[in-house]
Amino acid sequence: MCKETARTKFGAKFIPDDCSEYRAIALQLIYERFKDQEDSFWWPYIAVLPQTYQEIGAAALWSDEELDTMMEGSPMVNQSKQFKFQIVTEWKQLKENLFEKYSDQFPLEIYTLENWFWAYAIMFSRAVRLDYGEKRKETEDDLAQVIALVPYIDLINHQPQARTYIAGITEGVDMALGLSEKERFVVLSSDRFYEKYEQIYVSYGQKSNAYLLMLYGFCLERNNVDHVEVTTTDYLDNDPLGQMKKDILDKRSMERNVFELYRDRFASDLMRFLRLVVVTKEDLMLPEGATDEDTFKALSSLNLESAYEEISERRALTSLQGLCNRILNGYPTTLEDDEKLIEDRGMFELLPKNQRMAVRVRYQEKVIFRSTIGAIDRLLNNVAQLTWMKEEEERKAKKDKNTLLGQLGWKWNPVFKANSLQELAQELDILEAGLF
Repeated sequence: MCKETARTKFGAKFIPDDCSEYRAIALQLIYERFKDQEDSFWWPYIAVLPQTYQEIGAAALWSDEELDTMMEGSPMVNQSKQFKFQIVTEWKQLKENLFEKYSDQFPLEIYTLENWFWAYAIMFSRAVRLDYGEKRKETEDDLAQVIALVPYIDLINHQPQARTYIAGITEGVDMALGLSEKERFVVLSSDRFYEKYEQIYVSYGQKSNAYLLMLYGFCLERNNVDHVEVTTTDYLDNDPLGQMKKDILDKRSMERNVFELYRDRFASDLMRFLRLVVVTKEDLMLPEGATDEDTFKALSSLNLESAYEEISERRALTSLQGLCNRILNGYPTTLEDDEKLIEDRGMFELLPKNQRMAVRVRYQEKVIFRSTIGAIDRLLNNVAQLTWMKEEEERKAKKDKNTLLGQLGWKWNPVFKANSLQELAQELDILEAGLF
């Protein structure tokens, strides 16, 4: 089921080219289930789908009370509410401009908000994107990527490491006069040999537990790609150099609003952003009477890939640590509270599904924030090595210029080989702290 099948069902008048694929599928899915019912071609498929959106459990469709109670403090709360707001807004617009005007085609009694939620929950948790590797029209350059509901394939469970993949293929020939005898198929290709009755997995993508819960209604007990999205939208709003810094970030195509924090890797993109954020005009050491153009050039010349001086790097690290602490302190429960609840397997399994999923998500988020804070503590204790390394190298290089070996091109071999904070952390074994 896709936009093309919806257009066949309702016609181009109601499913025009600019109609989103999700909207088109939702319109058809509701009609097939609640209007055509057993007479629908799709009925055998629809009959085995979850019958309510609550059964799926996607957090994007939880009530505000559920979100505020079970996920208080989590960045996922605002993300889920935003998703739901967009879905409700779309339904209200369709109700006014489509359902009420064309109620014979789109009966109001079946196109309710409840059913709209159900259709979107089905698509969130089951739709796939298929790339057929062909143009939609001769005048278009983009490949035919189709969002679709595909029976049976949507029953396969998720595993981040799975290499089994779903693909769209086209078979047939193009004939004269623009005619075509082509058919589209969906193929599932496994990554290895599977034993009889062994479960096959696919990867839904490198999704965090929060994202899985928000759109799919579940999360993983062990998710090695789990991460937390943190927002920094307002970081430059009150900065005297804020607009210049925004322009520089945009010019370099750098993110400045949302960043991902992982438990086991360095947040390098966030650190690049923070290195620019913490710079003051005094740090640039501009001459008296310097213009805005001079300031912009000085900011633009900064190398944000690695630490350029101890004081500014401390500010950047402290800023990141403060961000993690603020979010962590916003949870009403501690990491230890959630850990204790999860470890009591008997009690944990008695909790409703949504509550169990919520506990797992917020627990892993706290682990990520706690690991990041601890790793930054270790880095702050050793960041002075950066200043020492630079000063020692400059002193030694200056001395070596006056020696025979120096004149022959011999270079001093420092105790620490690091050229950046991340490399220094690796040499100091801070990798185990969980930030990298």
